[in-house]
Amino acid sequence: MPPEKDEAKPTAERPPRRHTGTRPAAGPPSLDQTDLQILTYLATDARMSQRAIARAVGMSAPAIADRIARLESTGVIQGYRAKIDYALLDRGLTLVVGITSERSADQRELAQAILGIPEVEQVDVTTGASDLQVRLRVRDQAHFNEVYFEQLLAFEGIRHTDTALVLYSYEPENFAEQVLASLPGPGESSTGTEDEPNDVNSP
Repeated sequence: MPPEKDEAKPTAERPPRRHTGTRPAAGPPSLDQTDLQILTYLATDARMSQRAIARAVGMSAPAIADRIARLESTGVIQGYRAKIDYALLDRGLTLVVGITSERSADQRELAQAILGIPEVEQVDVTTGASDLQVRLRVRDQAHFNEVYFEQLLAFEGIRHTDTALVLYSYEPENFAEQVLASLPGPGESSTGTEDEPNDVNSP
C-alpha cells in the first residue's frame, strides 16, 4: 500500500537538537576544571588559537594541544563548524516531516538512508506519533514537492507522513556554553554543594 500523502501545515518549532547520531560512550570521560575552561573558550570561539587559550588558562601551548587532542579522541569535541545562514544560500524554507515506518526494527536504517538526500539537515528517531522527524531545507514549495515525492517517498518502509512548515526557529545564543556553565566544579555535587569526603573508617 503506498504511503499516505499529507498537506504541509504550519506549527511552532521546538529548539533544534544537536544530536549527531553517534552512540554514547560507556561512561562520560573525566573532565577537570581546565578541560571545562578549554571547552568554554572553544564553544565561544572555535577559531581561538591554542596559544591564546594557553595564555588565558595559564598553561603551555603544548599542554593545551594535548588536552584538546584528548577531548577530540574521547568524543567530547566532535567537530568545528561554521554557523551558516541558509536563507542566504537559497534554502530559506524549512519543513519537518514526521514519518511512521512499517517496521520498528528498520527505523535506524531508514534514518541513515534518508540522510543521503542533500536537502535533509537532520533526522531524529523519536517516540510518539512519528518514528522519525526529518528536517529539510528547500528553496520553495516546488522544491519541497520534488524532494518529497521523488526522493523521500521512494524509500521502502514508509507507511505515513505528516509535514509541518517551520515558521520561526529559536535557539540559545550558545547552548554549549550554557551546559558548561551549569556543570558542577571539582568537589561539588550536581546540586552545587560540596561533596563530603568518604569516611575511610566506615564499613
